[in-house]
Amino acid sequence: LTGYQYLRTVEILDTDATSSKLPGLPATSQYGDIIEKPFSEEINVISPTSGRLQWILGGYYLHDTRQVGIDIRSQAFPAHVLIDWFTTLENLAAFGQISYKIAPRLEFELGGRFTHDSVANPSDNYINIGPNVAVINAGGRHTDGVATGKAALNWTPNDDNFVYAFVAKG
Repeated sequence: LTGYQYLRTVEILDTDATSSKLPGLPATSQYGDIIEKPFSEEINVISPTSGRLQWILGGYYLHDTRQVGIDIRSQAFPAHVLIDWFTTLENLAAFGQISYKIAPRLEFELGGRFTHDSVANPSDNYINIGPNVAVINAGGRHTDGVATGKAALNWTPNDDNFVYAFVAKG
């Protein structure tokens, strides 16, 4: 299963919500231009549904780029704040689950997932406050990986009721 999106949001906000009578922009305004392009891929291998044991194995991948440009202006001070931001997000995951029918109306499930996330901001991201104020460099990278899981016991005493016990992390 493959997915791709292109999202662009352009907004102009009167961020102080006043009815300023000064000429020009409202007392505080913000112009934003945001572009996001997520691409994802998922693959699943599923067992036949007949039999007491059923399982699913799969993998997931996400690559998402986000570009954010924001211009904040205020009549209270002559300088305005410029933010130019680019972020890359990546996510890789592998997962699986087994279900075993102990009896016709009693089932045990066990599942797990490992996810690795990465967020990168290039070193040319910046926040600029006015023409003579220092530029703040906001580049960096963060990665993280975590394993999660679940166990469940499902009981269907009759066709109208379902009772379960469930333990999970994540």
